[in-house]
Amino acid sequence: MGINLLPHAVRELAELGLADELAAIALPPQRLSYYDRSGEPVWEEPLGVTAGYDWPQYSVHRGRLHLMLLKAVREWLGADAVRTGRVFRRFEQTADGVRVHFLDRASGEPTAEDAGLLIGSDGIDSAVRARLYPGEAPPGRRLGDVGE
Repeated sequence: MGINLLPHAVRELAELGLADELAAIALPPQRLSYYDRSGEPVWEEPLGVTAGYDWPQYSVHRGRLHLMLLKAVREWLGADAVRTGRVFRRFEQTADGVRVHFLDRASGEPTAEDAGLLIGSDGIDSAVRARLYPGEAPPGRRLGDVGE
C-alpha cells in the first residue's frame, strides 16, 4: 500500500532532516494523467516540482515510510521511545494522565503503560476512536447497516 506525500508534507519532513532518506525510498511522480477507454488523454496535472512547488511530491510504500520514521524517532528520542508488538485494548484516565492497556503479541500477556497523553494514530479502524465514541459506527458505515 502506498502513500502520496504532497509537497507541503515533504517540506516538513525535509525540515526534520529526512529529505535524503525520503528520496532514497520514494518515487517523485511528475504528473497525474487520466485517459479514456481508447487511451486518449482526458486530463493531466503536473505534480511537485514540475507544478512549480519548491519540494517534490513523493509516492512511497507505507511500510518503508513507517520504518524510516521509526528509525528517526528512535535516533532522536532513544530506543524505547516507540514500543511495537502490542495490541491496544483500553485506556483509563488517571490523576497524572492516562493508563493504556495492551496485549503483548509475543507473550500473549496483558501489559499497561502510564503516560501523560494518548495519541490514537492506529488507522481508519482505530480501536482508540472506538473506545472514545462507542455509540458511533465505524468510518464509512452507519449504525444499523447490514453486518453491524
